[in-house]
Amino acid sequence: MFIWLPPSESKSTPTSGPTLDLKTLTHASLEPERTKLINALEALGADEQAAKLLGLGPTKTHEARANLHLLHSPCAPARELFTGVLFNALSLPSLNAEQKECAHRSIRIFSGLFGVLSPEDLVPDHRLSIASKLPGVFPLAKYWRPALGEALRAEAEGECVVDARSGGYAAACTAPWAHLISIRAAREREGKRQVISHDAKRWRGLACRELLALGANASLDEVVEALSALAGTISITDAKGRVHQITDVEIFEAKPSREGGSTRVLTLVTD
Repeated sequence: MFIWLPPSESKSTPTSGPTLDLKTLTHASLEPERTKLINALEALGADEQAAKLLGLGPTKTHEARANLHLLHSPCAPARELFTGVLFNALSLPSLNAEQKECAHRSIRIFSGLFGVLSPEDLVPDHRLSIASKLPGVFPLAKYWRPALGEALRAEAEGECVVDARSGGYAAACTAPWAHLISIRAAREREGKRQVISHDAKRWRGLACRELLALGANASLDEVVEALSALAGTISITDAKGRVHQITDVEIFEAKPSREGGSTRVLTLVTD
Protein backbone atom coordinates (compact mmCIF):
# COMPACT_ATOMS: atom_id res chain seq x y z
CA MET A 1 0.00 0.00 0.00
CA PHE A 2 1.08 3.52 -0.80
CA ILE A 3 -0.53 6.80 0.22
CA TRP A 4 0.10 9.72 -2.11
CA LEU A 5 -0.38 13.20 -0.67
CA PRO A 6 -0.09 16.76 -1.94
CA PRO A 7 2.21 19.14 -0.05
CA SER A 8 0.80 22.09 1.87
CA GLU A 9 1.36 25.75 1.16
CA SER A 10 1.70 26.45 4.86
CA LYS A 11 4.97 25.30 6.38
CA SER A 12 6.85 25.46 9.65
CA THR A 13 10.15 27.18 8.84
CA PRO A 14 13.09 25.25 10.37
CA THR A 15 15.36 27.46 12.50
CA SER A 16 18.09 24.86 12.93
CA GLY A 17 19.14 21.57 11.42
CA PRO A 18 21.35 20.14 8.69
CA THR A 19 21.48 21.67 5.23
CA LEU A 20 19.98 20.06 2.14
CA ASP A 21 21.65 16.92 0.80
CA LEU A 22 19.86 15.85 -2.38
CA LYS A 23 21.60 12.47 -2.41
CA THR A 24 19.83 11.41 0.80
CA LEU A 25 16.29 12.13 -0.40
CA THR A 26 13.85 9.41 -1.38
CA HIS A 27 14.28 8.56 -5.07
CA ALA A 28 17.77 10.00 -5.36
CA SER A 29 17.50 9.40 -9.13
CA LEU A 30 15.49 12.65 -9.25
CA GLU A 31 18.57 14.71 -8.30
CA PRO A 32 19.07 16.21 -11.81
CA GLU A 33 15.47 17.47 -11.94
CA ARG A 34 15.69 18.79 -8.39
CA THR A 35 18.99 20.55 -9.04
CA LYS A 36 17.63 22.25 -12.17
CA LEU A 37 14.68 23.65 -10.22
CA ILE A 38 16.84 24.85 -7.33
CA ASN A 39 19.07 26.71 -9.78
CA ALA A 40 16.05 28.16 -11.58
CA LEU A 41 14.58 29.44 -8.32
CA GLU A 42 17.81 31.09 -7.25
CA ALA A 43 18.07 32.74 -10.68
CA LEU A 44 14.45 33.91 -10.46
CA GLY A 45 15.14 35.96 -7.35
CA ALA A 46 12.62 37.23 -4.83
CA ASP A 47 11.21 40.45 -6.21
CA GLU A 48 7.55 41.22 -6.91
CA GLN A 49 7.64 39.62 -10.37
CA ALA A 50 9.19 36.45 -8.95
CA ALA A 51 6.48 36.25 -6.30
CA LYS A 52 3.82 36.64 -8.99
CA LEU A 53 5.27 33.76 -11.02
CA LEU A 54 5.30 31.64 -7.88
CA GLY A 55 1.62 32.40 -7.26
CA LEU A 56 2.28 34.37 -4.07
CA GLY A 57 -0.19 37.13 -3.28
CA PRO A 58 0.76 40.76 -2.55
CA THR A 59 0.95 40.10 1.18
CA LYS A 60 3.21 37.07 0.72
CA THR A 61 5.85 38.50 -1.63
CA HIS A 62 8.47 38.19 1.10
CA GLU A 63 8.01 34.41 1.18
CA ALA A 64 9.86 34.11 -2.13
CA ARG A 65 13.08 34.81 -0.22
CA ALA A 66 12.93 31.25 1.12
CA ASN A 67 14.05 30.07 -2.33
CA LEU A 68 17.28 32.08 -2.44
CA HIS A 69 19.44 29.85 -0.25
CA LEU A 70 17.91 26.39 -0.54
CA LEU A 71 21.24 24.57 -0.36
CA HIS A 72 22.30 26.42 2.77
CA SER A 73 19.07 26.74 4.76
CA PRO A 74 18.31 24.48 7.75
CA CYS A 75 16.17 21.43 7.02
CA ALA A 76 13.51 19.48 8.91
CA PRO A 77 11.70 16.21 8.17
CA ALA A 78 8.89 16.69 5.67
CA ARG A 79 6.43 15.36 8.27
CA GLU A 80 7.25 18.41 10.42
CA LEU A 81 7.70 20.96 7.64
CA PHE A 82 4.21 20.68 6.11
CA THR A 83 1.51 22.06 8.39
CA GLY A 84 -1.61 22.46 6.26
CA VAL A 85 -5.11 21.17 7.04
CA LEU A 86 -4.49 17.67 5.69
CA PHE A 87 -1.19 17.30 7.57
CA ASN A 88 -2.67 18.62 10.80
CA ALA A 89 -5.38 15.95 10.56
CA LEU A 90 -2.88 13.25 9.64
CA SER A 91 -0.66 14.37 12.55
CA LEU A 92 2.44 12.45 11.49
CA PRO A 93 4.60 13.59 14.45
CA SER A 94 2.13 12.02 16.89
CA LEU A 95 2.20 8.52 15.37
CA ASN A 96 3.44 5.57 17.40
CA ALA A 97 6.54 3.65 16.30
CA GLU A 98 4.68 1.11 14.17
CA GLN A 99 2.60 3.78 12.46
CA LYS A 100 5.70 5.88 11.76
CA GLU A 101 7.37 2.88 10.13
CA CYS A 102 4.30 2.34 7.97
CA ALA A 103 4.19 6.06 7.11
CA HIS A 104 7.86 6.05 6.11
CA ARG A 105 7.35 3.07 3.81
CA SER A 106 3.93 4.05 2.45
CA ILE A 107 3.51 7.82 2.33
CA ARG A 108 4.83 9.81 -0.59
CA ILE A 109 4.39 13.59 -0.53
CA PHE A 110 4.36 15.17 -3.97
CA SER A 111 6.28 18.41 -4.36
CA GLY A 112 6.69 21.05 -7.04
CA LEU A 113 10.36 21.40 -6.10
CA PHE A 114 11.44 17.89 -5.10
CA GLY A 115 9.04 15.77 -7.14
CA VAL A 116 8.19 13.38 -4.34
CA LEU A 117 9.31 12.99 -0.73
CA SER A 118 8.96 10.57 2.15
CA PRO A 119 7.95 11.87 5.60
CA GLU A 120 11.51 11.52 6.92
CA ASP A 121 13.24 13.39 4.08
CA LEU A 122 15.07 16.49 5.35
CA VAL A 123 14.11 19.55 3.31
CA PRO A 124 14.19 23.34 3.81
CA ASP A 125 11.37 25.84 3.71
CA HIS A 126 10.55 26.65 0.08
CA ARG A 127 7.88 28.07 -2.19
CA LEU A 128 7.12 26.28 -5.45
CA SER A 129 3.62 24.94 -5.98
CA ILE A 130 2.90 22.70 -8.95
CA ALA A 131 0.97 25.63 -10.52
CA SER A 132 3.97 27.99 -10.40
CA LYS A 133 5.03 29.52 -13.72
CA LEU A 134 8.77 29.05 -13.34
CA PRO A 135 10.52 30.19 -16.54
CA GLY A 136 11.96 27.33 -18.56
CA VAL A 137 10.14 24.53 -16.73
CA PHE A 138 6.47 25.52 -16.91
CA PRO A 139 4.17 23.63 -16.56
CA LEU A 140 5.72 21.79 -13.66
CA ALA A 141 3.37 18.80 -13.85
CA LYS A 142 4.62 18.11 -17.38
CA TYR A 143 8.23 18.72 -16.30
CA TRP A 144 7.98 16.08 -13.57
CA ARG A 145 5.87 13.49 -15.40
CA PRO A 146 8.61 11.40 -17.09
CA ALA A 147 10.98 11.22 -14.12
CA LEU A 148 8.25 10.63 -11.53
CA GLY A 149 6.60 7.99 -13.69
CA GLU A 150 9.83 6.03 -13.92
CA ALA A 151 10.80 6.43 -10.26
CA LEU A 152 7.40 5.61 -8.78
CA ARG A 153 6.67 2.76 -11.15
CA ALA A 154 9.73 0.99 -9.78
CA GLU A 155 8.21 0.85 -6.29
CA ALA A 156 4.45 0.96 -6.84
CA GLU A 157 3.68 -0.99 -10.01
CA GLY A 158 0.75 -3.29 -9.33
CA GLU A 159 0.32 -1.88 -5.82
CA CYS A 160 -2.66 -0.23 -4.16
CA VAL A 161 -2.25 3.56 -4.07
CA VAL A 162 -4.57 5.67 -1.94
CA ASP A 163 -4.57 8.97 -3.81
CA ALA A 164 -5.30 12.08 -1.75
CA ARG A 165 -3.58 14.49 -4.16
CA SER A 166 -5.12 17.59 -5.69
CA GLY A 167 -5.45 17.96 -9.46
CA GLY A 168 -2.11 19.54 -10.34
CA TYR A 169 -0.09 17.02 -8.37
CA ALA A 170 -2.18 14.12 -9.68
CA ALA A 171 -1.30 15.23 -13.23
CA ALA A 172 2.41 14.89 -12.43
CA CYS A 173 2.02 11.10 -12.20
CA THR A 174 -1.14 9.38 -13.43
CA ALA A 175 0.25 5.89 -12.59
CA PRO A 176 -1.69 3.68 -15.05
CA TRP A 177 0.40 0.76 -13.73
CA ALA A 178 -0.98 0.98 -10.16
CA HIS A 179 -4.40 0.48 -8.56
CA LEU A 180 -5.45 4.01 -7.58
CA ILE A 181 -8.20 4.83 -5.11
CA SER A 182 -8.95 8.56 -5.31
CA ILE A 183 -10.47 9.93 -2.10
CA ARG A 184 -13.10 12.64 -2.39
CA ALA A 185 -15.46 14.17 0.15
CA ALA A 186 -18.97 15.57 -0.08
CA ARG A 187 -21.50 16.93 2.39
CA GLU A 188 -25.10 15.73 2.26
CA ARG A 189 -27.91 17.71 3.84
CA GLU A 190 -31.63 17.19 3.34
CA GLY A 191 -30.94 14.89 0.44
CA LYS A 192 -28.72 17.37 -1.41
CA ARG A 193 -25.05 16.66 -2.13
CA GLN A 194 -22.48 19.48 -1.88
CA VAL A 195 -18.81 19.26 -2.82
CA ILE A 196 -16.52 20.53 -0.06
CA SER A 197 -12.94 21.76 -0.42
CA HIS A 198 -11.33 22.99 2.80
CA ASP A 199 -12.77 20.31 5.08
CA ALA A 200 -12.18 17.70 2.37
CA LYS A 201 -8.46 17.99 3.13
CA ARG A 202 -9.16 17.28 6.78
CA TRP A 203 -11.29 14.23 5.98
CA ARG A 204 -8.59 12.87 3.67
CA GLY A 205 -5.97 13.35 6.36
CA LEU A 206 -8.07 11.52 8.96
CA ALA A 207 -8.86 8.69 6.56
CA CYS A 208 -5.20 8.23 5.65
CA ARG A 209 -4.23 8.18 9.31
CA GLU A 210 -6.64 5.29 9.90
CA LEU A 211 -5.01 3.34 7.08
CA LEU A 212 -1.60 3.43 8.75
CA ALA A 213 -2.86 0.86 11.25
CA LEU A 214 -3.02 -1.67 8.40
CA GLY A 215 0.73 -1.69 7.81
CA ALA A 216 2.63 -1.01 4.61
CA ASN A 217 1.93 -4.48 3.19
CA ALA A 218 -1.85 -4.08 3.21
CA SER A 219 -3.55 -5.48 0.12
CA LEU A 220 -6.00 -3.66 -2.15
CA ASP A 221 -8.92 -5.59 -0.65
CA GLU A 222 -7.81 -4.75 2.90
CA VAL A 223 -7.53 -1.06 2.06
CA VAL A 224 -10.98 -0.98 0.43
CA GLU A 225 -12.48 -2.79 3.42
CA ALA A 226 -10.87 -0.37 5.90
CA LEU A 227 -12.04 2.68 3.97
CA SER A 228 -15.55 1.25 3.67
CA ALA A 229 -15.70 0.90 7.45
CA LEU A 230 -15.01 4.60 8.17
CA ALA A 231 -18.68 5.59 8.34
CA GLY A 232 -19.52 6.62 11.89
CA THR A 233 -15.97 6.14 13.17
CA ILE A 234 -14.34 9.57 12.74
CA SER A 235 -15.63 13.10 13.20
CA ILE A 236 -14.50 16.72 13.05
CA THR A 237 -15.63 19.92 14.73
CA ASP A 238 -16.09 22.96 12.50
CA ALA A 239 -15.31 26.60 13.32
CA LYS A 240 -18.79 27.06 14.81
CA GLY A 241 -18.38 24.13 17.16
CA ARG A 242 -20.65 21.79 15.21
CA VAL A 243 -19.62 18.15 15.04
CA HIS A 244 -19.66 16.38 11.66
CA GLN A 245 -19.02 12.75 10.90
CA ILE A 246 -18.75 10.41 7.95
CA THR A 247 -22.22 8.99 7.41
CA ASP A 248 -21.52 6.85 4.35
CA VAL A 249 -18.67 5.72 2.11
CA GLU A 250 -19.37 5.30 -1.59
CA ILE A 251 -16.95 3.19 -3.61
CA PHE A 252 -17.34 3.15 -7.36
CA GLU A 253 -16.41 0.24 -9.57
CA ALA A 254 -12.77 0.10 -10.60
CA LYS A 255 -11.94 1.06 -14.18
CA PRO A 256 -9.01 -0.78 -15.79
CA SER A 257 -6.06 1.36 -16.86
CA ARG A 258 -4.06 0.90 -20.04
CA GLU A 259 -0.95 -0.50 -18.33
CA GLY A 260 -2.41 -3.10 -16.01
CA GLY A 261 -3.58 -0.84 -13.21
CA SER A 262 -6.99 0.54 -12.33
CA THR A 263 -8.70 3.63 -10.97
CA ARG A 264 -11.68 4.01 -8.71
CA VAL A 265 -13.25 6.87 -6.81
CA LEU A 266 -14.17 6.69 -3.14
CA THR A 267 -16.40 9.40 -1.69
CA LEU A 268 -16.56 10.14 2.02
CA VAL A 269 -20.11 11.40 2.59
CA THR A 270 -20.44 13.68 5.62
CA ASP A 271 -23.33 15.37 7.37
